[in-house]
Amino acid sequence: MTSPLKPKQLEKWRSALLTRLDDLQIDARRIQQMMKATGQSVLEDKSEFESKWDRIVELFPEDFHPSRAGDLARHIAFAMPHDFHDIENFDIPAVVDSVKRYGRKGKYFIDEEIEQAQVGSDVGELLHPQIRDACMDLLASRRFGDAAQKSVGLLMDELRRLSRYDADGDKLIRKVVGTQPGQLGFSDCQSIGSMRVTEGLKIIAQGLYKGVRDPLSHGWDEMRSTDALQVMSMVSFLLTNLRFVVEPDD
Repeated sequence: MTSPLKPKQLEKWRSALLTRLDDLQIDARRIQQMMKATGQSVLEDKSEFESKWDRIVELFPEDFHPSRAGDLARHIAFAMPHDFHDIENFDIPAVVDSVKRYGRKGKYFIDEEIEQAQVGSDVGELLHPQIRDACMDLLASRRFGDAAQKSVGLLMDELRRLSRYDADGDKLIRKVVGTQPGQLGFSDCQSIGSMRVTEGLKIIAQGLYKGVRDPLSHGWDEMRSTDALQVMSMVSFLLTNLRFVVEPDD
């Protein structure tokens, strides 16, 4: 990627890169959980994770050399559980910090930081990166039903991808979401309380399919902007907390 970037290009670049890094960080955490659940000492197939990192590196300007990028690439090469731990907790946060600071200098940088502190987080920043990337344009173009339907569909896609179980809707959720090791949960399921969290949120996932996606796919569409955003927020919460259930520690 060539440089330097103009101000508007810089902000678009920063937003795209941070979204991809958020997604990569979530994948690193889930890979750790999956490896622990399945007893893998080395990730058997790291091609998808490598490809995501390569697509991030493609966006780097020639003069952009983020902190710990070399460490991240090295950890991908070894692909052991502690490598993905370091990717999630050290490497990606360092790259994110470099992205946020790139191109911000002097008074412009100080003024922008003050403005952001006063205004607070944009609503879109609170959403899961997959939801933000796939649904915000639909919301902006006032396709509220499409945005809500798409967000619930992304949850189903992620359940299928992680479980490798080819089904949809209630059948999919009932089969793959649960509190036993190897299933997908919305909490760590290491205590009675956290098991109840997964059990309750499983019902919400079923409700989102039955009460949102299914009616919208059959012609019902009375979604307002706030309705769609609230659905997107609920799905974001579920996606953010989705994980493999592992055996309790001794």
